[in-house]
Amino acid sequence: MTRRWFLAALMAIAVLSPVSPAAAGPSTSDTPVKAPDSATAVRQARASGARVEVTGLRSASTRIYATPRGTFVATIAAGASTQAAGGFGGDWTMINERHPDQQYWSYDRGEHAKVGYVEQAGDGWERYRSIWQIDLNALRGKQILSATFSSYLLHSYSCGDTWTDLYATDGIGPGTTWNTNWFSWPGDRWLANALNSNCDDAADFYTEWGSTKLRDWVAGATGNGGITLGLRASDEGTINLGWKKFDEGRTVLSVEFNSYPGVPDAMSVSNKPCAQGADRPYVGTTTPVLRARSSDPDGGLVNTWFAWGERNADGSIKTPLTTAHQDSVPSGGTAQVTVAPALVAGRTYGFRTQANDGLAIGPDSAFCEFTVDTTAPDRPPAAESADGLYLNDNAIHGGVGVSGSFRLSAGGVADVAGYRYGLASPPLDYVAAGSVGGTAIAAVTPDRRGTNKLYVQSVDRAGNTSDIAEYVFRAGSGRPPAGVWTLGETSGTTLADSSGKGHPATLSGGTLGQPSRIVDRHVALHLSGDPTNYAATTGGPIVPNDESFSVAAWARLTDNGTFRTAVAQDGVHASGFYLQYSKADDRWTFSLTDEDKDNAATTRISSTRPPRLGAWTHLVGTYDSATRRAALFVDGVEQGSVSVPPAWNPSGPLTIGRGLWNGAPVDFWAGELTDVRVWDRRIYPSEVAELAQETTNVGDWRFEEASGAAGDSSGFQRSLTLAPRATRTTGHRGTGRALACDGTTGYAASAVRVLNTEQSFAVSAWVRLDDAANPWQTAVSADGSATSSFFLQYSQGFNRWAFSITPDDVAVPTPARALSTAAPRVGEWTHLVGVYDAGTRTARLYVNGQVTGVVDVPSSWRAPGVLNVCRARHNGGPVDYFDGAVDDVRVIAGVPTDVDIVSLYNE
Repeated sequence: MTRRWFLAALMAIAVLSPVSPAAAGPSTSDTPVKAPDSATAVRQARASGARVEVTGLRSASTRIYATPRGTFVATIAAGASTQAAGGFGGDWTMINERHPDQQYWSYDRGEHAKVGYVEQAGDGWERYRSIWQIDLNALRGKQILSATFSSYLLHSYSCGDTWTDLYATDGIGPGTTWNTNWFSWPGDRWLANALNSNCDDAADFYTEWGSTKLRDWVAGATGNGGITLGLRASDEGTINLGWKKFDEGRTVLSVEFNSYPGVPDAMSVSNKPCAQGADRPYVGTTTPVLRARSSDPDGGLVNTWFAWGERNADGSIKTPLTTAHQDSVPSGGTAQVTVAPALVAGRTYGFRTQANDGLAIGPDSAFCEFTVDTTAPDRPPAAESADGLYLNDNAIHGGVGVSGSFRLSAGGVADVAGYRYGLASPPLDYVAAGSVGGTAIAAVTPDRRGTNKLYVQSVDRAGNTSDIAEYVFRAGSGRPPAGVWTLGETSGTTLADSSGKGHPATLSGGTLGQPSRIVDRHVALHLSGDPTNYAATTGGPIVPNDESFSVAAWARLTDNGTFRTAVAQDGVHASGFYLQYSKADDRWTFSLTDEDKDNAATTRISSTRPPRLGAWTHLVGTYDSATRRAALFVDGVEQGSVSVPPAWNPSGPLTIGRGLWNGAPVDFWAGELTDVRVWDRRIYPSEVAELAQETTNVGDWRFEEASGAAGDSSGFQRSLTLAPRATRTTGHRGTGRALACDGTTGYAASAVRVLNTEQSFAVSAWVRLDDAANPWQTAVSADGSATSSFFLQYSQGFNRWAFSITPDDVAVPTPARALSTAAPRVGEWTHLVGVYDAGTRTARLYVNGQVTGVVDVPSSWRAPGVLNVCRARHNGGPVDYFDGAVDDVRVIAGVPTDVDIVSLYNE
């Protein structure tokens, strides 16, 4: 099979326009429109419909122009004896039969280029021919489409038109004479002729010679770098008839040409690079995608053909080949085809490519080979600790952030090439086996405390994957904080560092012992926003900012009129980082400065939503020096991460409640802060979530009293007072007691607020619905002025259990409602848990330990009123009395895990 293996197909898709002469009139040495490169010139020529010169290809003798059809024309000066700066240049001479040994390289050139037989009284006869040597190096390797030779006729003896012939002759030089050259004008070297006359010596009398034979002779000469062309009179025997003089300085060869596309490269099969023999790739599909990058030196659009066939045992490829193509891909772009019909699994194939631009066909590529393998490994891999750190023995080893090595093996499958592994399923990280079917060592860093699962999957050479194996190990906590300031002091100016690392902070102004995120727990520091209200550690920096570090704080912002910084670390001119509120963005931000100078450049990660004024919010900023990425977390949820420039190491103290900018304290905090922590490492998302979602039991009522109020065993001593028609009944496990409500006026309520409902919380209860007649029946709620902030309830309209969150304290709100998947069973005890996650702004309902409904919560608010059991508040009054029994009511600040909820159900 020849290199023109798809010529027939090419002709079917690309109709070539007729080849026309390169010049329909006098060639010019310049045009008004110019472009620096070929691709730009082609675009401009097509847009304008006129030639555009490619100035970047200009030489002393050659100009190249792009044409509107995407080809190029080279105009090559054939004979300026003197080269002016920037002008054309070339070599020419004459031969004269009367003086057969005379050279005209530097003699008798003043009367221009002469052709024909002339005889004048007193001078005798002369028979001249003129010859030009033309440089074709600019056309090496090009496809020649047409060619014309042109000059200007200065004078003819005859006033009647006569023929002048163009020949291809032998080369010329300073020693060229009639005797050394006349014999190189045989008839088979005749190329073209022209018929004209100019006995009046008119100016600018253009003459042109063109033919397919001239084109073919030029095409054949491009490999030699040049061509020699000569003019002679067709009739050299009739005195004076064919005598003419041409302007040697305006003699030009014009050639229309096109560049051949290059050999396609970057070949791949199903994204695997081209190879042959033992290195050939394996693919896991019978219809792989073949890709190749095709380029054309002239730019423009390229058509790429693919041909493939099965490989023979001797390495050859069976014919005929199957072909497909993608057309009109920009030069330098990637073409692709999907193999069809489907190949046969277990066999080896080869494919090659070739490009064309609609005019010229480029050379073939070499064959790329590949084997089709659609059979996945039939057994999962095995994993074991390679360094003895994380053993599968149910014991605690290592810790969060501490890497361990694991040996992965193929489980006896011979063609496994590597393994995917990771702490989430499906695993994404990949490590190659030492040899096909061999083992690999993977480094894994646990990112959560307690139980971790390493997921491992074998991958064969074709990318087929096995079932996923699991390796279970337990990790301890990560390295503890480098500093912890709970801010739980009630007086004094020293704020203790409870990390044990000895970094106390000194308080300036502010008020200690203020209410925190837990109702009735007064462990927060209030700062007024005044420049005298902040705290700073004594001594130097707590964590080096040019290494990995993390910072966290619980923050309650009460004024957003300017920038407010919760935690920072001072340099001389600026803080190294700021965990803050940005007035410019109206967002929580974690900001890092590029260097310690005035007006330092700052990289900032912002929260996705504005802060909620007056709401407790957990903020965390992390920086990983290995990846140079910083991240911001709000209420346990990552808001974003960015790459940052190399960090610098501040030399000053850690500050609580302010930052430093241009050498002066700024951004004083207005509101409350508590539980400030810093680490000399990056903390992981699971650790961030643990901090933000840490749970505190703020209410626990078991109703085990024989009568009277229900005691609170949470430690907060907020008992529930029973209304007259609320009584006791048998508890949910058939023993003990529970609260019985009559569905009309019976309920129990606290005397004070129990929790902050604008932040994360959970409410849990065992309930028994005895009568479903009432349309809404609420087991637990928290009062506002006009409505309850949440309802754990039964809905008759939906005939489902529901956990509802109202967006604000209005008479008739539109709540976000998570519903159970099944209808309640009247008379049967059921365990309900409603969870509101302020970080994700979602509400979840659990029924008997299993999540059954999730809903987005656009907004939440802090209910100022009491906790109710067996009723709720709506439209300014009590509603939704529960008809049945309620037991073991728990109210939790924070977000319990699914495991925690199952534990509540199983108690």
